[in-house]
Amino acid sequence: WWHTFMATYNGISIIPQNNWSSLDSVIATVACLVGCGGYCKTLGYFFHTKYPDDILQHHFDINMLELLTISVALKLWGHALKGQRIQVYCDNLVSVYVINTGRARHNNLIACLREIAFICATSEIQLKAVHISSKSNRWADFLSRVEADAGNLQLFQKEIDFSATDMVVDSKLFRFTADW
Repeated sequence: WWHTFMATYNGISIIPQNNWSSLDSVIATVACLVGCGGYCKTLGYFFHTKYPDDILQHHFDINMLELLTISVALKLWGHALKGQRIQVYCDNLVSVYVINTGRARHNNLIACLREIAFICATSEIQLKAVHISSKSNRWADFLSRVEADAGNLQLFQKEIDFSATDMVVDSKLFRFTADW
């Protein structure tokens, strides 16, 4: 991890604040067993996609898929959120725990956590996850289910209270930067 990070490190480090007086952005994501989605209201972007075949062939559990979706969102928007304090809204308690503690027992979750940490380090992002109910994460839930029912995209667009642009998700975003 460090070897890969040092190749992109600019020599400046931020000492993270334990208690944020405010946050800069919020990202909300949701995964289901066939696809995922999320949005960043601050940037006015959203995404939805079916998982690539190589992800589906692994038969990952929902905890891994939720973390993987967060890493995809950070890859999509990390450059635009550089130097920010970001909260990720997630309806999966395991993912929230893993991000906030930096701990996991399953090797796949650990690898995904390392990927998220790498993205945050290279984009100088401070990240906290917040658990919210699936009902409260409704917009992201619509996006995660677009591949199963295209009507969910219309529901998302009808309910949101901000102008949003759909982003295309390259399947390469599901791959890790290194063999963590």
